[in-house]
Amino acid sequence: MNKKEVEALEFQKKWLEFEMDLVFKKLKEYWIKYRFLNEVKNFVDFEDKKIVDVGCGGPSSVLHLLKGERYGVDPIIDELQEIYELNRNIQWIKAYGENLPFIDKNFDIVICSNALDHMENHIEAFKEIDRILKPNGIFILTVDIFKEKFKRDKKHPHTFVEKDVLKLFKDFKILFKKKSSVNASFFKFLNGENVESIDADDEYFFNESGIKTSDVMIGEIVIVAEKN
Repeated sequence: MNKKEVEALEFQKKWLEFEMDLVFKKLKEYWIKYRFLNEVKNFVDFEDKKIVDVGCGGPSSVLHLLKGERYGVDPIIDELQEIYELNRNIQWIKAYGENLPFIDKNFDIVICSNALDHMENHIEAFKEIDRILKPNGIFILTVDIFKEKFKRDKKHPHTFVEKDVLKLFKDFKILFKKKSSVNASFFKFLNGENVESIDADDEYFFNESGIKTSDVMIGEIVIVAEKN
């Protein structure tokens, strides 16, 4: 594991502070309120579909809220399985988003939630997602967006403005697009904190560019798109 993966694993251990039933309950609440899950379901039929969550993490993956043939992909999934008893109805696979171990045109739905800006090469990851999607397959993306680009931190090699995210979808038909008022902050929500405010103790307060992140942060964008 590299340093970034070690730090990611330490963050994922935070779920151990809570009963898993509470994690899943709050996860559903978060996805409905801040990632518009009920609205997304107006455009996506998840029933009996083959679904993969790229950069899934563990207990916080939206796969726990869905049915169907489910796959979770993450570079630290083996280590997460040593810590958590992950859902046995989901197939958990250790891999990077830039090199997905699946054949072409394999999935009905691909989800990438709060992960694209963590990947070293988001362009290659997007190409891989495109490759494994079936024709007319659905891609669901959630990612933080900002008013301007800047150097954020080592955990987030990329910062996105909305127009650059939309450029990635040139070969897709966007079915749904909505901006959340908050950045990706499920742990704060689970911990009972106010996710709609940022203070000096927040990890997003300052970044490597010396910019106060809250001044340039818009929130998280949620996109549902159909592959042409």
